[in-house]
Amino acid sequence: MRKDIWDLIWYARLSQRYHGRREAFFERWRKATAMIGILGGSAAFAAVADDFPMWLSTTGAVAVVLASTIDLVVGTGVLAHRHAALRRRCYELEQAIVRSPEPSDADLREWEAAKIGIESDEPPFYAALALLCENELHLAMNLPVRNKLTTWQARTAQWFRHSDCQANDEARRQEEERLKAKATGSA
Repeated sequence: MRKDIWDLIWYARLSQRYHGRREAFFERWRKATAMIGILGGSAAFAAVADDFPMWLSTTGAVAVVLASTIDLVVGTGVLAHRHAALRRRCYELEQAIVRSPEPSDADLREWEAAKIGIESDEPPFYAALALLCENELHLAMNLPVRNKLTTWQARTAQWFRHSDCQANDEARRQEEERLKAKATGSA
């Protein structure tokens, strides 16, 4: 397989994983906010009863206000939808590539343009999360995992950008050489 086509497939598969994880993160956040709203609302409703502690209903009301405000400001529903749409576009890009057994230069230009369109709509990425997704893709393809993250980076990958995370570029170069040799039949 040509390296330029393989790079597009790799991009599409990696981005599918990344956007799928971001979508799931925001959906979980949205559901947690809804759960806090239900529990807090129930506590406030129960406060009507004489034997329910007032501090508990007040705490529930404050939790509802805080969680709902954060959810509204962050816009978790909108973000989940955005990442779902980006993931879907990445699947469509991979499908278009796979459907073409003998791609022309025009096909390649169309796919590159689609990739640029996807990238232009992507929010800034989270480096540690991207590396986790790359490791996951390596495992899925029976390739060696080459990126090492600290426990802190892995556990907070959805919350912080971790600009200090870097891919293992030497391992990437070696893997690309191995794939290139395999594709040309010299391995």
